[in-house]
Amino acid sequence: MVRRSLEESIIDIIGQEQTLFPPEIDDYTIDGRNPSVVAFPKGTEELSEILKVADSEGDAIIPWGGGTKMSLGNSPTRVDCVVSTKYLDKVSEYDSDDLTITLQSGVVMDNLQKTLAAKNQFLALDPTVPLKATLGGIVATNSSGPRRLAYGSVRDMLLGIKVVHPGGEISKGGGKVVKNVAGYDLMSLMVGSEGTLGVITEIIL
Repeated sequence: MVRRSLEESIIDIIGQEQTLFPPEIDDYTIDGRNPSVVAFPKGTEELSEILKVADSEGDAIIPWGGGTKMSLGNSPTRVDCVVSTKYLDKVSEYDSDDLTITLQSGVVMDNLQKTLAAKNQFLALDPTVPLKATLGGIVATNSSGPRRLAYGSVRDMLLGIKVVHPGGEISKGGGKVVKNVAGYDLMSLMVGSEGTLGVITEIIL
């Protein structure tokens, strides 16, 4: 059987309109390495299928939120595909009375603050470049900012998380209440993991 390329497989999953190819991928260069394709899944299930295909063929996936922290960590040895959370930008549930919010990982920090400000509330984090930084990236890089000295860090505010692992498996951790951890703490593991353990798709704060 002829091996299908990663690019062909991704197009089968999400369609041509949700992909970018050279030469239109210069904005997604990582330490001088260009991916062969940039994928823009619109949901956890699409992302899961992309990671499943990439893992089965040994292709290297790089998660991308707002791109503000891509210089952190060691340089990748390979960049076969960048997976962007650009379209994972929805607030699923917001209970202002209970001070909880459920949102997708591609929500931009500045947009979230505007949503909260309508209820005279705010998220006590101040990462760099809030006009571009996404909540998934903020969690993945533990980018709390100076406000952590007064209010606590990302880990203190995180109540729940949904993650797609390299093989496509989907895991959930935590919930919508403060005391929700029993057993293995997936949330704390993902904070600061910088995309090496999976792609965060949903967050509860």
